[in-house]
Amino acid sequence: MRLFRATTIGVAVFLLALLFSFPGADINYSFIEPESKLGSFLLSGNISGCGMIDGNATLISDIQYNETCFTVNTSGVIFDGGDYRIIGGNGSAIQIVDADNVNIRNFNIETSMGSGISVSGSDNTNIQNNTITTLGDESHAIQSINSRSLLILRGNVVSNKS
Repeated sequence: MRLFRATTIGVAVFLLALLFSFPGADINYSFIEPESKLGSFLLSGNISGCGMIDGNATLISDIQYNETCFTVNTSGVIFDGGDYRIIGGNGSAIQIVDADNVNIRNFNIETSMGSGISVSGSDNTNIQNNTITTLGDESHAIQSINSRSLLILRGNVVSNKS
């Protein structure tokens, strides 16, 4: 499987490969973590790669990331991890920004230099049934920044492996 970063170049290469693929050729491309807003994709439904979540979504495979993987900035979203793993380094596995009534559930998150789940400027966020493992002193399981009200935490397991 060939992996390309979700940038303008990656999209162009993907489209060219589709245009010029030969019959019987085995072409299987996946987009991995977006680098800045330039390469972000809006995602909903069944998803298997990083991007911006703009509707109800369910993760259908494990994911590794280097920078922030998922950003939710649409209110009323239910994002279900399906008990899959998000493993990463810098940034947040999931960040919720200025979105109200968001439900994040059933994720297995491992982070070493960022936050498992980061909530910023959002009301009525429900974080439930997640397992979040932080590695070292530079990471946070759940981080809340400038959230206005009601962060509900239920059934989460948080651990640190230093």
